[in-house]
Amino acid sequence: FTTPSTSARPQPSGKATDIPQIEIAADNRILAALNTIPPKKALPKYLTLEQSIAMLNSVKGENKERDYCILTLFLNCGLRLSELCGLNISDISSDGRMRVVGKGNKERLVYFDARTKIHLQNYLDSRTDDNLALFVSLKAPFERLMIGGVETRLRELGRRLNLPKVLEMVLLNGHSAITGEKLMDTEDY
Repeated sequence: FTTPSTSARPQPSGKATDIPQIEIAADNRILAALNTIPPKKALPKYLTLEQSIAMLNSVKGENKERDYCILTLFLNCGLRLSELCGLNISDISSDGRMRVVGKGNKERLVYFDARTKIHLQNYLDSRTDDNLALFVSLKAPFERLMIGGVETRLRELGRRLNLPKVLEMVLLNGHSAITGEKLMDTEDY
């Protein structure tokens, strides 16, 4: 057993400059890793039940049946904007289901309640075109309603109610169907 010489291992003097460089490098890597941890994101905002009812009640004018139906589907079914715009009339079944093509071109079945079915039927009865798309523009040539058209309409409704972030609250979060369930229990809907 031999004792290491003092020249091979420096003896600490108690000064900060005596910390070996290896420990400093390890500490810097740890600090760098800590700096790359993303900050926690805030919980998404969503429409309250009262805001949802107010938004439905604010739908007026020549777009009423279409816009009411769009809002009802968002609030009750939690559809994404692209899913809503991609719906065809043939995707809706009479037993309260619709076939939706979502992210990654994956199909899923979404269920809707009897009131949503009534609003869908009212909208379809008001149409005078033969386009296969579920939601179309109001003027000839009655083209499929695009994402920008729905966004614009929802922003207008939100401004009426002083809800500047209504788009994020309804669309971008894939609105909770829980609010839709609560809506079904109210008479205002």
